[in-house]
Amino acid sequence: MLSQYSKVAAVALSATLFAVTAVAQAKSCQPAGGMLMTDLGAVDANTTMGVATGDLKGAVGATILNIESQNGGAILIFTVQHHWVSESGDLIFLDQAKATVEQVGGPQSTRYGVVSYPTHLKGGTGRFAGATGDFTTIGEADLATGQLVFRYSGTLCFAQKNQQSRCLRSACECVHVEPLIHDQRAKEDGNRSSLGGTRASYEGLHRSRADVGERFHA
Repeated sequence: MLSQYSKVAAVALSATLFAVTAVAQAKSCQPAGGMLMTDLGAVDANTTMGVATGDLKGAVGATILNIESQNGGAILIFTVQHHWVSESGDLIFLDQAKATVEQVGGPQSTRYGVVSYPTHLKGGTGRFAGATGDFTTIGEADLATGQLVFRYSGTLCFAQKNQQSRCLRSACECVHVEPLIHDQRAKEDGNRSSLGGTRASYEGLHRSRADVGERFHA
């Protein structure tokens, strides 16, 4: 009996783990891109603020956490933390990013072109809950005027919530550990009841035969 329960539980657990694994891997990915236009100093001297278009359309800003200068200031490496809100009000979370820019137009120029600017999206709220994405960015910044224009492109992956719900419901509908064990126990109890009834009938018949025998001999 215990071995039967163990088999049922093992099958149920395996099916549930398979469903959960499938849910964890269920994501829909697509190319994504757009443009950023921000102003440095809109909030404070180290923070940009502006708008984003495209797949991440909304309001965007970035706080400069650190600046590393190389080659006499011809190359600058900015460590930034983005702040992003989509047009529908969903928050978009990104890891800290490093933007490497190089001076263009001569040693007296205040304009810098982007050499490397990778960003990683790690989730958010609403539509972006469970989303991930990786982007590269090109563009230019004028550090004298504080005007920045960038174009981002990459891949954006959304968690498929509806499919997750269907998978979980399917797992629950197809495999229920407790009901299966309960049904097994009920069958065994029924078998015991039937066996008990058969024994009772046999004992009753035996007593009846004994009574008849006593009356006959009397």
